Amino acid sequence: MSGLEVAGIVLGSLPLLISAIEHYKTILDPLKAFIKYQDELNRALRNLLALHTSLAMTLKILLRRVASEVEVIELMSNWQHELWKSNELKTNLKAVLKEAYGTYAHILGDIESDLESLANGLRGIDRWSGASNDLEAIITANPSTSSGITGRSQFDFGSRLKLALKKNQITKLVVRIDKRTGDLDDLIFKVERCEQWKVQRPTWKSSLSSSLEQIQERATNLHQIISRAWSCSAKAPHQVRLFLEHRMIRQKSEKQLRATPKSTDSTCFAISLRTPSAPENWHMAEIRVVEKEIQQGRLRFEEDTHKDTSSMANLPEVTDLCSIFCSEAHRMDCCGFAVDSKGKLRGMYDAPKPSFHFSNQRISLDDLLFPSAKARMRSSLRDMDRYVLAITLASSFLQLHATPWLAANWSRDDVFFLGPTNAGGLTVDIEHPFLAQSYMQHSKTPPDTTRKLLPTPSQGHCNGSNLLTLAKLLLEVKLNQKHREGLVKDSLEGMEEANKHSGVMDAIMLSDWIREEKKNLSWAWNDAVVHCMKCSVDPDMDLDDLNHRQGILNGVVVPLLEEYHILTSGPSRDL
Repeated sequence: MSGLEVAGIVLGSLPLLISAIEHYKTILDPLKAFIKYQDELNRALRNLLALHTSLAMTLKILLRRVASEVEVIELMSNWQHELWKSNELKTNLKAVLKEAYGTYAHILGDIESDLESLANGLRGIDRWSGASNDLEAIITANPSTSSGITGRSQFDFGSRLKLALKKNQITKLVVRIDKRTGDLDDLIFKVERCEQWKVQRPTWKSSLSSSLEQIQERATNLHQIISRAWSCSAKAPHQVRLFLEHRMIRQKSEKQLRATPKSTDSTCFAISLRTPSAPENWHMAEIRVVEKEIQQGRLRFEEDTHKDTSSMANLPEVTDLCSIFCSEAHRMDCCGFAVDSKGKLRGMYDAPKPSFHFSNQRISLDDLLFPSAKARMRSSLRDMDRYVLAITLASSFLQLHATPWLAANWSRDDVFFLGPTNAGGLTVDIEHPFLAQSYMQHSKTPPDTTRKLLPTPSQGHCNGSNLLTLAKLLLEVKLNQKHREGLVKDSLEGMEEANKHSGVMDAIMLSDWIREEKKNLSWAWNDAVVHCMKCSVDPDMDLDDLNHRQGILNGVVVPLLEEYHILTSGPSRDL
């Protein structure tokens, strides 16, 4: 049995044993009781009552670290509750106690053994034959007639109940139980003292979220719908910028053993667009892709819910964006559109004004990190900027994987930023990176939204090279240094086997780089980069597998988010 399963049996047995001894005392002749036990029986009862209270409080402290308040109440009120045997409870308890878990289990085992010896001394009490030990046999066969294992529960016993233990045996057992209960209290106290100044790693998850898989599907749907929404005769392309969002917020939530399902019916994307008929103007828009209720059990991301999606079904259908944005009729700072569950574009509504200043100029990520010698420095990245940039890029890579917005083999040249708002400005908007797309006039033939690269690399190589690219990018963002390319470059030229060796060479060089710069990397940056590298050389890694991408999110994005929160808001304590 696990440590907490034993704890449930111990908590369930103490009220029964106390009640049984009290019952035996009431039916025992007072003179015989004094001769046989003197005052030891009364002392044993007082000690057992105190031990029961102390042990219940200690276990409640532990349970509150690993379960919700409702679950704690359920566990403390029923020693047979299914959660006592759950793997989640055992796993969470091990995570809290760490190296002290083994000692904790031994202490509870000793207490159970002594209580079993006390139970063995009871004669004439019912026992369940299917139990694994005498203690469980007694408490199973003699259920309480009142609720609550921490109160004075009542039990029904027959007149034949006897206690076949001598005075010194009772004293010895109670003293041992008292000592081991004290040892358990000391252990829990020391565990809390050791963690008193340890920073709690908060759980980063989203509220009001869509699943990662749904974001990917909706982003693909958005790309296809936009590609069909142009009708002007201009031969120049229509340009669209998709702004990247990490979509994750830190949600304060109590620990639970049961999963709480969440769902949302839409994902909102921020874009800017420019038509060839009015090339001097960029227009801001938000497009909310609406879908029916999503399945549970998927990785979740934050969504903005300021707009009631149910009212968007009444918006007129939009088949031509050119006529809207070539016209001077609308005066909206940001135009709102919706894609309904049937894939129809509807609009417009007055969307909230963007929080950033728009610019016609754009700066690539490569130019931002490594401006040329002739280029004038446009921005100085602060430490917090580097966190935000890394978090946004890594999370967006997971969201937009295998969508037409992101190349099969992407690089820092695919990411852009809004440049200075005036010719003499030096400021670059770090917080709003974007991807750029161009669309020609819509034809009757559905566009092929799949990016084609020749020769086409294997899926495994794409996974490995993209994860290595992400690892390199994280290091470059943090260290403000360009990665020294390997002897064999990561390209699509040559044999596939050469490409595989290229990934190995890059992984080796990245490992060397991490060792050289270890003193300049915090634990979060180091963990994030190392996780990317490990995944890049894993032959079973498949980014199309949601569980694999969840692992990357937990190993890359979450550590950076945690550390960013600590640096900006201060540490929280798990006390």
